[in-house]
Amino acid sequence: MEKGDYHEPVMVREVIKALHLKKGGLYIDATVGTGGHALEIVKKGGRVLGIDMDPMMLEIAKMRLEKAGRPFKLVSGNFKDIDEIVKKEKVDEVDGILIDLGVSNVHFDTKERGFSFSNPEAPLDMRLNPDSQGVTAAEEALPKAFALLNKGGKLVILSFHSKEEKIIKDFFFSEERENKAKILTKTAITPRDEEIAKNVKARSAKLWILEKSF
Repeated sequence: MEKGDYHEPVMVREVIKALHLKKGGLYIDATVGTGGHALEIVKKGGRVLGIDMDPMMLEIAKMRLEKAGRPFKLVSGNFKDIDEIVKKEKVDEVDGILIDLGVSNVHFDTKERGFSFSNPEAPLDMRLNPDSQGVTAAEEALPKAFALLNKGGKLVILSFHSKEEKIIKDFFFSEERENKAKILTKTAITPRDEEIAKNVKARSAKLWILEKSF
């Protein structure tokens, strides 16, 4: 796969700012995809644990992150199982977690994966992992991810649909009501006009940030 074929990550500048990156800090990209966001995290001096169900995505992410020459680890799994994955990897002191609920452009543009709108001859196969059925798991994942964070750690979510938005808002407000967290985005952050002009698929993206209080 050529450089130009990589999935273009959405709102990179905003995600990096939202995570309040610190050098040597540990950040989990729970939906690492082709590694676009993770690559920017390691460039800023953060350590990354990347999770994805799709073996093709993990292979691409590995290739890209290796070139950066910074600490990272990639594991196969579903982000709904983030607590079990972190326990298995013996990870602690998590400073930030990113969950991007969008589907990669690679899925849309690869006809064999069954996501393509531009390939009417493609077989209908909507699985993110050919060996394991993919599911949208934002609801079983958010509490688990939040529990892993250090005090002051940021849970950063990229959503693309109203159903996801409701799940995120309900969880964020629940944690804030219990004084466990502070919502840093009462209104979601949306992509800049220049980003939408370059990547029309970014237009429906919304960025949400929750900071852990203790």
